[in-house]
Amino acid sequence: MTKQEPIEFLAIGHVTIDLVNGERRLGGSASYAALAAHHLGINTALLTAAGSDFPYWDQFGSIFTKTIVSPHTTELEHTFVDGRRHQRVRRIADPIPREHLTGLSLADDVAVLYCPVVHEIEAPLNRLAPHGLSAVAPQGFFRQWDPTGRISIHEWEGADNALAEADVVCMSEEDAEVPGKLAERFAGKAFVITRGRDGCRVYSGVDVFDFPAVPAREVDATGAGDVFAAALVIALRRGDSIPEAVRFASLQAAAAVESVGVEGLME
Repeated sequence: MTKQEPIEFLAIGHVTIDLVNGERRLGGSASYAALAAHHLGINTALLTAAGSDFPYWDQFGSIFTKTIVSPHTTELEHTFVDGRRHQRVRRIADPIPREHLTGLSLADDVAVLYCPVVHEIEAPLNRLAPHGLSAVAPQGFFRQWDPTGRISIHEWEGADNALAEADVVCMSEEDAEVPGKLAERFAGKAFVITRGRDGCRVYSGVDVFDFPAVPAREVDATGAGDVFAAALVIALRRGDSIPEAVRFASLQAAAAVESVGVEGLME
């Protein structure tokens, strides 16, 4: 696909094949983020790694994709029991090294969202353009898995160094044991901890703000945090204040949960 205009939003991370209670569908934080940005009319690109077994390229429509060809695609199994999600890694695609971040036609104020699922992105997580933004949805850096693939949370070693040049971090309170401790040390523009129906908490400098969630008829919460993160950084890129950006992101996330998977983000 030919790029006509400089890229305004770049999502970096693995696309995945998700098995949700036995049903296969498109997954991956980068997938949700890229689709959300494109849905908002932003010229969007996706940098990922996947194998020939990935069947969902057509769902990205006119989004420009740069893909590292791998032996197979990252595959995650999701099982919901009594309202709790249990995850298992079945396969992992190749990593995304820094040299693959070159060769893209980026706007000089491009917003980049690093959104790993299985440690596939190489740090540091910095800006790729002089006036751009670097945003991180770090869920994948906090994951570990046992020999059976069962995912659990662990401490992200090197988090402070990896985030030293980041402007925005957005993560769920469920992604780490004590995300507030990392947020308190963050020196960037905003560190957002989402809390589902309880809204979110934002750390910005010495200030801490709590924002309510936007009411929604929840059908499927998968990917809501990724949609929130994409919308947040897009709003900040256009010059919104932090409260304005959080409100905008909350509205987009609320709309996303009212559809199954990526259905509400399609062209």
